[in-house]
This record gives sequence, C-alpha cells and structure tokens, in this order.
Amino acid sequence: MNTIKYEFNISGVNTFFEVDLERTLSLDIQGPDWTKLEYCQCSTCPLDLDKSTYCPAAYDMYKVAESFSDLLSIEMCEVKVISADRTYIKTCAAQEGLRSLFGVIMASSACPVLGRMKPMALQHLPFSNLNDTLVRLSGAYLITQYMKSQNGEEAQWDFNELMGYFRELSDINKQLMMRLGDVSNKDSVLNAIYSFVAFSELAEMTFDSLMNNLKAAYLDAF
Repeated sequence: MNTIKYEFNISGVNTFFEVDLERTLSLDIQGPDWTKLEYCQCSTCPLDLDKSTYCPAAYDMYKVAESFSDLLSIEMCEVKVISADRTYIKTCAAQEGLRSLFGVIMASSACPVLGRMKPMALQHLPFSNLNDTLVRLSGAYLITQYMKSQNGEEAQWDFNELMGYFRELSDINKQLMMRLGDVSNKDSVLNAIYSFVAFSELAEMTFDSLMNNLKAAYLDAF
C-alpha cells in the first residue's frame, strides 16, 4: 500500500490521517449531503448523476474537514508528514498544514479532473510554495507531452492546455469551497482551499511572468 501519513499536533493533541494514494472510491460509509455529486456539481464535471452518488474529492475530504471545522487558520501546529522514503516536520499555521493534506487527497482522488495530478501525488511534496507547484505541475505536463510523442500521438509543447487546466482547477476549488462552507465553523478549512483558487488564477494570469522569474535558473541548465 502506497500511503502518506499526516500527524497534526495542536496544543498537545494529536490528530492522524492516512491517505492511500492508490485507493479507489469506497462508499462503505455514507457521506454528508454536501459531498453528494448533485450538490454544487462543477460545470466541467464529466460524472453522470445516474451513476455517481458522491463527488469523489468532497467524499475523500469530508473527514478531515469535519475534524478541523472549529479551527482557526492562524492556529499554530506541528505537522509531521511520513511517506515510504522520508519524513517532513514543520511548525506552521493550520491553514498551511491543511492545504498540504488536502492537496494530496484531491490529487489522488477519483475526480477525473483533479486526478490528472496523480503523478504529483505519487511524488508528494508537502508544504510546497507557488514556485514549487508551478515547476512540478509544468514538469508533469511536459512529461505527459513527451510520453504522447513517444507513443506516436500529437504533443502540445506550448502551455495552452495547461492554461485551460488552471481554469478548470479554479472552478473546482470554488465549488469545493461552497460545499465546505456547510461544515466549516471557523476559517482554516476554507482558507486552505482558497489558496488553491488563488494559485490557479494567479498561475493562469501571470504564467509568462512567473516563468520569466525562473529563466536564470533553467535557461542553460541542460
């Protein structure tokens, strides 16, 4: 089993979560109403309401969301992230720890759109910043294009498709915020998801500028 373990220590109280990166959508437990697909279904969602009861991402997130529904974003905590190869430990605001946990849950979910980031979940980098995410997502996109070219398919070496994907991500995260608003009494969960909205919109609007900032490091690297 390929798993990522998260441990939150908040004021001496430990809370544990384990994310199976190879999981399939298991409906052994009935999810709350806000996790159902018909509730705020995304405009780009390809899932059929007649075949899918739950939004895969919302269903996978609900236990974490409910556990932290009364937590403020600025509450400091120690977060330990354990994978098969390494362990990360960081003292940070709850919002940052939740953003990292939600990120790997969403990217490894059965959502057909978010699931396109599964390779990044398999190479999970906790607490990643804007540049980390931009480099990793752009790299994953280019690796996909290379694989397509090797398979005789047409590759898209510009980033136009990636710009469209950023727009899809923004829409999905806004819909997730609407869902999570029903369970959040404080702001840590919502602010964690809003950081994804901010990233996708900033990345789309300023992609060339962000890439230009990386030019000195990458232009003559190989």
